[in-house]
Amino acid sequence: MNAELVKRQCPEVDFVCRGDGEQLILDLLERLEDPAEVAGLTWAKDGAVVQGR
Repeated sequence: MNAELVKRQCPEVDFVCRGDGEQLILDLLERLEDPAEVAGLTWAKDGAVVQGR
């Protein structure tokens, strides 16, 4: 799956998880205000698709 393509084709989706989502969801809940440090996460910011570390 191409997370960037999914995000572009489905703008109503806030976040796309890459890889195992169980720990990712927990990390996202802890860092929802600034998700940049969440590994395996793709989202949009200021019109650009961003991928976490």
